[in-house]
Amino acid sequence: MTTKPVAETFAQASLFQTLKTFPATVHALLFFTLVIRFNYFMAWPFIAVIMTQNYHMSPIAIGLAMTSIAVPILVPLR
Repeated sequence: MTTKPVAETFAQASLFQTLKTFPATVHALLFFTLVIRFNYFMAWPFIAVIMTQNYHMSPIAIGLAMTSIAVPILVPLR
């Protein structure tokens, strides 16, 4: 009986097969991280409407404000 090296076993596993091996805690963490990040970016159009109607900001000013908020979030510090 021959056995495969561990690297070959993991190289052939698909993403879903790998995810199935994680405990339920990791599944919950991944799911809620996805939900939080999805909701975070879904709020931006509504914030833009509020900035336009209540604060009378131009689209360029709103774009600059939102970009200045997003850049530190998307670019991690080293």
